[in-house]
Amino acid sequence: MSWINFSFTLAGWGILLYVTMMSLIYWDTHRDMTKMGHKPCGKAGYKEFRREFEKREWTKMKGYDGCLEAEDGSTIFASTFTFDGKEMLIHNPFSYMLCYLKHTKYYKKKYPKRKLNEVKW
Repeated sequence: MSWINFSFTLAGWGILLYVTMMSLIYWDTHRDMTKMGHKPCGKAGYKEFRREFEKREWTKMKGYDGCLEAEDGSTIFASTFTFDGKEMLIHNPFSYMLCYLKHTKYYKKKYPKRKLNEVKW
């Protein structure tokens, strides 16, 4: 019986380690891409992201799956968030994952995938 509890404990720690490492990798990519941009950037958290995100009406960026743009020039593109001509640098991995999930949930709800043989004319 103790072997089963031990293996579940190891599996739980493995899942936690995997989620933590993926969060760090995604956040590090976001941080590097934001800093490499040529636009001014500022740090923010999930609350600021959500407030800016919900102010705008987003449309699918033509030619880029998963990317969004707004009429005022704001974009969500390749793990960078640009609002009002300034890039938003999310200050920690947990907040970044919340922002990523918010964007992904919005995109999937507004633009559901079509079936393989379905053609839109």
